[in-house]
Amino acid sequence: MVSSRSHQAIIRTRAASRIHTVSLTETGEHTVGILDRFALQGQVAVVTGAGRGIGEGIAVGLAEAGADVVLAARRTKEIDAVAERIRALGRRALAVTTDVMKIEQVQALARTAFEQMGRLDIWVSNA
Repeated sequence: MVSSRSHQAIIRTRAASRIHTVSLTETGEHTVGILDRFALQGQVAVVTGAGRGIGEGIAVGLAEAGADVVLAARRTKEIDAVAERIRALGRRALAVTTDVMKIEQVQALARTAFEQMGRLDIWVSNA
């Protein structure tokens, strides 16, 4: 618990545009801010329907939280653009053209994500 006489510092890191909030109490105790509880460093997320709209927003948000992101949609040009935006944040991004109505393409998406990124932690079915 942070006392009313604590000091708070906000630090922005360039690599992932994350905000870390660290509080220091009178006793020198460090506490973790709420945003750090949502940190996704080292995790890999797949987002379907990631080429625009809500899917794009989810994909970029996950990247801002520290995740590497595999983007899936039927329109290659759109997911390529989102992948570039995520790479500009310092995260890894992989665009995989996928029609989620075809189970073999969804299976290939999961296999490609795991093979290329080395793990798979989060799956967002937005398409």
